Amino acid sequence: MLFVTPLLTLTPKQRKFAKLVADGMTQADAYTEVWGRGEGTAKTRGEVACRMANRPEVVEAIEQFQLKMEPVVDLRQLRAEMLASIRWLARESPDQRVRLAAAIDLRNYADERQERERKLLAKSPVSAESLLAELAELRSRKAAPQTLELEAVPAGGPNSAPESSAEVREDADGHPDPADAI
Repeated sequence: MLFVTPLLTLTPKQRKFAKLVADGMTQADAYTEVWGRGEGTAKTRGEVACRMANRPEVVEAIEQFQLKMEPVVDLRQLRAEMLASIRWLARESPDQRVRLAAAIDLRNYADERQERERKLLAKSPVSAESLLAELAELRSRKAAPQTLELEAVPAGGPNSAPESSAEVREDADGHPDPADAI
């Protein structure tokens, strides 16, 4: 038996609706965002959104989106709460030793984060200097006049002897010089 996830059976708009609802948007607002206001009233859109949200495949898709998001949201929230608690301890704790330990923890966290950012920037293959050098090179190439040589191919084919050759000059933008057309 073939197992098909509900996300694959939904239309793109239904998937977007399910993701918006999973992100915390109301059903009516998600419906309006995806399908627009249309001709109906807000009450009608709310009823249609409720019916859409209660379809079994949409319910399952909403649950899948929520499961995918929960760990990330929880970890971010947990980290923010942890840092707020450590900051409070570093400033407000009545015990000096606790204030000192919390301050040291904050410093260590800041140092680790700074080191992580430094390593990410060091891994970056593009630097401002290399981009500027590349732009300067491109500008210098574009500014140089270019000459394009063309050969006329006889009607007999490419193996026949050429009847004439013409040189076409181009302007700075690479377009043929209009003076050559005369």
